[in-house]
Amino acid sequence: MNRAVRESGFTLLELLVAISLMGLIVVVLFGGIQFGTRVWDRTERRADRTMRWEAMHALLRRELLQIYPVRQDTPAGPRLLFDGTSQALHFVGVEPAQAGIAGLYRYDLALSTDGRRDLVLSWSLLDDHTYGDRAILAHGVSALDLRFFGAAGPNSRPGWHSAWRNATDLPRLVNVRIVSAGNRDGPPIEVTVAPRLWALQDGEP
Repeated sequence: MNRAVRESGFTLLELLVAISLMGLIVVVLFGGIQFGTRVWDRTERRADRTMRWEAMHALLRRELLQIYPVRQDTPAGPRLLFDGTSQALHFVGVEPAQAGIAGLYRYDLALSTDGRRDLVLSWSLLDDHTYGDRAILAHGVSALDLRFFGAAGPNSRPGWHSAWRNATDLPRLVNVRIVSAGNRDGPPIEVTVAPRLWALQDGEP
């Protein structure tokens, strides 16, 4: 009597096919997890960078709004304590939010000179340079450009200037343009501020 006897179990070919399919599924799942992790990390980095830029923008606006028209007597006559170039800005303003002593402060905004190209805002009491501090506003800045709007002299018309030095009056507008080294292809960060107290220099209301 002939009977077809089929033993239970899988053939070697079936096992190889099953193992191959499982390996393919694992590869696809692992690739999806990696892709999702990269997207998550990139989104977090972008959000963190955006928050840092927004905080820097708010801090710069606050300090530039508070620029104070202080004059210092010199042999050549009263000198305005405001000096701006395309790469640095020195001015006098009210105390920063974190300062423990109220009063007028001398501020310096410039890139660091240690090769790291950090944008640094430092400050000290106008009459006591031993009391002060500094804050790094941005790391790895690839480009910094400052411009000033106003009349450079009594007979000149208002316009944009790359420097504001030895002037008798504050500029009407200060523009700060920052390009991050990590975002060279992205739009620059720009802050344009009209100092609130510039009108006081001429006794205007």
